[in-house]
Amino acid sequence: MMHRFLQLLLAAALLAHASAGRSADVVVGQVTPLTGPEARQGMAYAAGLKLALEAANRGTHNPARHTFKLVAVDDRGAPEESLQQTSRLIAQSRPLVLTGHVGGPSLSALLKSGLLDRNELLMVGYRSAQILPSSQRLFAIKAGMPEELGKLMTHIHTVGWKRVVLLYENEGGAEGLLAAADAAAQQAQVTLVDRLEIDKGSLDAKVDRVLRAKPQALVVAAGGFVAGAFIERLRLAGAQTPIFTLSNADMEQLAVRLGDDHLRGLVISQVMPNPYKVTTAISKEFNDLARAHDVATPRSFTMMEGYVAGRVIVEAIQRQGTRPTREGMTAALESIHGLDLGGYMIGFSGASRAGSTYVDLSIVNAMGKVQQ
Repeated sequence: MMHRFLQLLLAAALLAHASAGRSADVVVGQVTPLTGPEARQGMAYAAGLKLALEAANRGTHNPARHTFKLVAVDDRGAPEESLQQTSRLIAQSRPLVLTGHVGGPSLSALLKSGLLDRNELLMVGYRSAQILPSSQRLFAIKAGMPEELGKLMTHIHTVGWKRVVLLYENEGGAEGLLAAADAAAQQAQVTLVDRLEIDKGSLDAKVDRVLRAKPQALVVAAGGFVAGAFIERLRLAGAQTPIFTLSNADMEQLAVRLGDDHLRGLVISQVMPNPYKVTTAISKEFNDLARAHDVATPRSFTMMEGYVAGRVIVEAIQRQGTRPTREGMTAALESIHGLDLGGYMIGFSGASRAGSTYVDLSIVNAMGKVQQ
């Protein structure tokens, strides 16, 4: 009898040991526009995430051999639907982490709902045309809007222009954006002669105001759909004013709407490595994977952003060992300092949730090609 008891005890110990060393199945959740005006951004981000997670499943950057699964759900870009879909995804798929939300209103609604806090979930990587309230639940994997505005205003000053009009999309929290734009303009010694809120219903009126103001440069801080519609109207009205946009406008989405004639000369700030040229190790890795697995989604800066988000998530999971948890994600991310993903540095210091300060500029040349 005692011998049988010892056998059972040994079997239980071996089972516990095997369980302790077994890697986890990790669900990464994304609620994003997969249909509607901003669907290109949501789909590109999801494609980049999937590329990174599937590479990890094959053993790349994944020594603990976790199995990653992306669950992407369509919210059509509607904040109320985004919140409902996020709640449903959390209940049904039990993700370890969220990523890739698109749109300030959706993210603001999610933060206000308390859903992240109640479920001890983090959002690692997202896209917004506004500066969001500070939250310990949001980790950015790229430079923020103040850094982008600073880069654009400094370039405008370097060229010799002084009079600038800012056009911005008010997603329900424009105060931070306007303050950042004012600070960037002051630092660069340029003057904001006007600040105009734009949306789908006011484009013609704002085009008229820009024509009357006769600025030397325009800075457009808006999502791809609204930014593209405004630039199209402005160019059709005959204005040749130099235009600068932030990265959330999405170069590829603008290119689909505008074509070479209206894109020519456009300058856009970029916060990701170039997805088209092998200028860094991560660019090569990204392009090699996309080619090897015949990814249907066209390569883009947004797709690269999704890939970087996936790489950061995989790294944070690895740092937790074989049993990663939602609660352990914060400490794992905060332990990342000066991580080189292959020419793109990521680090979170102290209470900072901004993982990078990298900003570069792209310009569309006379041939309609992007130069960086």
